[in-house]
Amino acid sequence: MGIFFSGRDMTDGDVSVVRGLGEIDGLLGAIQRGETSPAVVDMLCCEGCIDGPCVSPESSVFAKRAIDAAERERQPPPAVDSRTFLSALPKIDLHRAFDAEAAPVYQPTAEEIDNVLAAGEFTNPAEHLDCGLCGYDTCVEHALAIWLGNSTWTMCFPLERKRLLREHERLSEASLTDDMTGLLNRRALDARLAEETARAERYGSPLSLVVLDLDNFKEVNDHYGHAAGDALLRAVGVLLRAELRTADIAVRYGGDEFALVLPGVTKTGAWAVAEKILGSLRTLATDTDEGLRVNATCSVGVASFGEAYRDADALLRGADSALYAAKRSGRNRVELAAG
Repeated sequence: MGIFFSGRDMTDGDVSVVRGLGEIDGLLGAIQRGETSPAVVDMLCCEGCIDGPCVSPESSVFAKRAIDAAERERQPPPAVDSRTFLSALPKIDLHRAFDAEAAPVYQPTAEEIDNVLAAGEFTNPAEHLDCGLCGYDTCVEHALAIWLGNSTWTMCFPLERKRLLREHERLSEASLTDDMTGLLNRRALDARLAEETARAERYGSPLSLVVLDLDNFKEVNDHYGHAAGDALLRAVGVLLRAELRTADIAVRYGGDEFALVLPGVTKTGAWAVAEKILGSLRTLATDTDEGLRVNATCSVGVASFGEAYRDADALLRGADSALYAAKRSGRNRVELAAG
């Protein structure tokens, strides 16, 4: 293993020439140990380009060099050198020319720009903000850039903010809405009932809670299938919305139970509302997929805000107690909570 130096002085370490992995390893080890610090290293992982299919890999580098030199001497010189050969070939024109042409620019029509603006929820010029946040001076310029494919409406920050707020409202509403009936859900009931009881406490206004439970609803599912049961629940939701005032709150309490929050309604008034709904439900019929008609009745419990029921939990317990009293009394009836 040896390290070859370019200069005649073997102690000159400015330039080091190494061939083969062994010599490279030796040089790197010497550099690591601080024995040398060449400014330039001429390094090859092989021992020179003298290997080939006819050269034994076990031969030493000196034997390989001898074989290569002998092969060069054996080959006769070419009759014509390459430069002379190339000069005799016909000349080929390798140049190409192009005429520059202006890129076609298409201008959209006013209708096309209006369609782009409408996609950005700008349906008339009065809605144009021209705020410049998108990088364009006007909404029309931005619409042109979008038409050309150079921008999108996601660059319109006011529009993105409006869409974000709208999606937030949609998700908030969805979290409080029952998917089956479109009524409010139990989570919404807890919040709204707490608000209404606090208002009744503060202003001394009447407040009533009505809880309804469909009679023998499990039999509907068992005999006609869950699709028929779901259709009945949706029909009850439609009926409740039709029978109530705008200020009233209809809730799918859970399963086949419903609740009605009636602000400003006394116990007597709530009883009248419950009887009216019970009568409407008796005439309600839902068609099944098999063409059968499903009728339903319900048991109803009514409780009103007062000395016995001063908060939302107490009011709900009172209405539930009256509901189960209606069930024990034969169902298909309204019962008032005591107190």
